[in-house]
Amino acid sequence: MNDLVDLVERNEDWLVERILFYAKQQGYTKYTSTLLEAWRLSICGLSASLVEGAKHFGDIPELAPDDDYARDPVTSFGVVEARRHRQRGVSLPMFLGLMKYYRQSYIDLVKTKVPDEGRAHRCQLFLERCFDRIEIAFCHEWAGTEGQERLAELQVSARCLANEKNAYVTLFESLSDPVVMLNEANRVAYLNLAAARLVDPDVAPGADYYHPQRGGASVPDGHLRIIGKTREPFVGRRLVEMLPWLAGCIPGALSPPGDGSGGSISEVRARIQGEERCFELRRSCMLDVSQKYAGTILSLRDITDRRRAEQERRQTEAKLQHAQKLESLGVLAGGIAHDFNNLLTGILGNSSLALAELPSNSRLRSGLEQIERSALRAAELTNQMLAYSGRGSFVVGPIHLSDLIRDTAELLASSISKTAVLQFQLGPDVPPIVGDAAQIRQVIMNLIINASEAIGADGGMITVTTGVIEADKDCLSRAATGQDLPEGDHVFLRVSDSGCGMDAETKSRIFDPFFTTKFTGRGLGLAATLGIVRGHRAAITVDSESGKGTTFTLLFPIMDEARAAEAATDTPNEDEDVIEGTVLVVDDEEVVRDIAAKVLDRAGFGVLTACDGQDAVRAFRRHADEILAVLLDRSMPGMDAKDVFAEIRRIRSDVRIVLTSGYSEEEAIEEFDRRSLAGFVQKPFEPGKLIKQFHALAREWSCACGGR
Repeated sequence: MNDLVDLVERNEDWLVERILFYAKQQGYTKYTSTLLEAWRLSICGLSASLVEGAKHFGDIPELAPDDDYARDPVTSFGVVEARRHRQRGVSLPMFLGLMKYYRQSYIDLVKTKVPDEGRAHRCQLFLERCFDRIEIAFCHEWAGTEGQERLAELQVSARCLANEKNAYVTLFESLSDPVVMLNEANRVAYLNLAAARLVDPDVAPGADYYHPQRGGASVPDGHLRIIGKTREPFVGRRLVEMLPWLAGCIPGALSPPGDGSGGSISEVRARIQGEERCFELRRSCMLDVSQKYAGTILSLRDITDRRRAEQERRQTEAKLQHAQKLESLGVLAGGIAHDFNNLLTGILGNSSLALAELPSNSRLRSGLEQIERSALRAAELTNQMLAYSGRGSFVVGPIHLSDLIRDTAELLASSISKTAVLQFQLGPDVPPIVGDAAQIRQVIMNLIINASEAIGADGGMITVTTGVIEADKDCLSRAATGQDLPEGDHVFLRVSDSGCGMDAETKSRIFDPFFTTKFTGRGLGLAATLGIVRGHRAAITVDSESGKGTTFTLLFPIMDEARAAEAATDTPNEDEDVIEGTVLVVDDEEVVRDIAAKVLDRAGFGVLTACDGQDAVRAFRRHADEILAVLLDRSMPGMDAKDVFAEIRRIRSDVRIVLTSGYSEEEAIEEFDRRSLAGFVQKPFEPGKLIKQFHALAREWSCACGGR
């Protein structure tokens, strides 16, 4: 029988597929499992009995009348299976019918796999006798039960209960939420697969139901690998022994309520398989049919993704509110600065004109010079407000940060207190960025002065670092501005100090205009810094804690090589000569019109003025042949500058038009083709700069017209 033993052990998969084929074909799967591994367990138990029988008998066993069919290795399997199937509500005819197909499966194996007829006949005869003995033992065990009619009723009832139980077990096992049932002693009575896998990820589905220990069958240890780990070790234990991270929630969650009803919800965090997870713990009472407390049901719902989404939504909302706040303050600051620049144009222009008319020894000169200096300082203040709004004046070109800082190192060192030490860690091969060198210098100066003041009299270190850094999504998401920058390599400028640092409240307000922690100062330094960074489409992050210093990091997009090659270079200005010609000054602010007219008139130009767009078009139509150039205000009521520009060009296409505005050049000309404009004058303008601009246009016009 050694050939049969080897045949059975080598063809386990074949036998499983064969018996499942017969069971499905004959309708037995209506009352049994369709899981392949469940049938494998039956084949394992039956094969083990046959193997033991071959070793025990050594030859073909006969059916003697006085044999003890309940004790040999083969028939003991039938006795155990009789008890198990009777408990499950399986009838004797149903079981015997199914056993016929088990028998047929093994005989089919012999007929298929054993070519020698003599050997096949002996193996088949051995199998026939063994299955006969199993069936006799089964019938003997079954017939020994008294009250057959009662048994039949119980079988039907048990079958219904088993089916109902299986339905609920299936539902319970299918829950994706971990669920634990605790008895009155708050020990684990049962837990579903999701809960068991929190304790041990290797727990197998269905292992407890199909484990041979449930029916007392003897199965070789090698076959237990098929079934996998069960939940049996968890039953009867306290939950905190298996899931220690629930210890903080269990005292309140597991104490039964006084009236035996109600429940509670709490939240708990745990590290599961190396990942931080968040669970919603729900506790509800388990009541018996008499409504008495019978235990507790605990369910854990993984809300990690929900909490993560909520956090991301809050961050997005906070960023949106911050952006809206910056935008609102920027519009306010820009509007105020624009109006102030119009007023300052009159103050600065009139004071400059008055000074030009006074003799050098006049007693009035000192007062007018003081007015001029104050107006220039006020202009600097409005420029900072424009910088905060992102509308500052920019002269864009390629900038090598490390070189720019080296060139201004001496000035930076002289700007800090004597108790602070300034050191530089400048990258040697930092690629260029696109920006305004003057504005970037202002940013560096603001940050270094801020760091020096944070260090105070106690002394400390200020470190300025440049280089290239790979900015990921997390880094950019922490930025005060510039979150829309693409991930990847960026040029960085970092200013760190070992000063007093900031608490969270101060940190949240440092970029607000007019916010300051100092006794003196306007609170526009960092606000202007933020505006300049926004204007350069860059990002800025702040890392600071009280007593641990502060680090500002600016991230700039790297300038592409093509744009670097095309970067324009400034050409030197020629000396101005007084050249005649007529200029049309268009501005809705009377004081600006008057100052521009006076300045240009004294420089030798003829001047025409217009108070709005329609007036400008009418004036230009009347004097089109004599007008050299137009000084056009960007912001006017009614007909705006763009329409005025188009209408004047329609009348005469070669006229030079210079745009003027209290806003920056970048913003003022964004709706115009830069090449179509003859120039730009930033308000408040000094008379000398205005004259210089129109002298250049007059020379250009003279050359183009052949000296006309």
